[in-house]
Amino acid sequence: FFDNNQYTVVHQDSPDFRGIDCAVIFNNQKFDLLFHEFIQVKIPDSERPTRDILYVQLNSNRETLHIFINHWPSRWGGQEITEHKRVFAAEVLRNYIDKNTKENDNIIIMGDFNDYPSDKSVNKILVKEDFTNLMGLINGDEIGSYNYNNQWGFLDHIIVSDNLLNQRSNLQVVDFNVFNRDWMMYTNTKGKKKPNRTYGGDSWYKGFSDHLPVYCIFSFVK
Repeated sequence: FFDNNQYTVVHQDSPDFRGIDCAVIFNNQKFDLLFHEFIQVKIPDSERPTRDILYVQLNSNRETLHIFINHWPSRWGGQEITEHKRVFAAEVLRNYIDKNTKENDNIIIMGDFNDYPSDKSVNKILVKEDFTNLMGLINGDEIGSYNYNNQWGFLDHIIVSDNLLNQRSNLQVVDFNVFNRDWMMYTNTKGKKKPNRTYGGDSWYKGFSDHLPVYCIFSFVK
């Protein structure tokens, strides 16, 4: 994958005690790295530090991309009890975007938000009139990036500035979906499939992840 040094990795250790971090890998033959920053998310009165948000500016074909990579606090302990943590992360990100980007900038926000498209952190705080959550446009009961109690949904998102959809940018979204293959799945005794996780407690399940990856394809139109 990294033959001929064609790829660059942007990464640093985050405060997460499990060693889970955010990172970007890009083809340095096609993109130039202009700037990067690790945005700290210091949740008040939280005993468990969460991951930094990685901000990367890349340039290609004279178009600049503002990319934000996220992994927000988990739902461990319950959705309602932990919601304030993800709301705080959303506020940190939204405030940073408002202060450091301009109208019609090409903005891509992605990652594991640990909230669904309709939840407050995503729908009310982060995604306003200037962004579209691509995962919110995907319909169907049997599709999603995460399966909880045999119910599919999206905890993983790709959110884009609207200019990437409405022809106001030379860079446009042409496709997006969930990457789902049989070798990534576990089938239970009732024939129901879900992502095959790596660990469950202290048990090793030999899987890749309990989340499926989401993807988006962009194209230069001019």
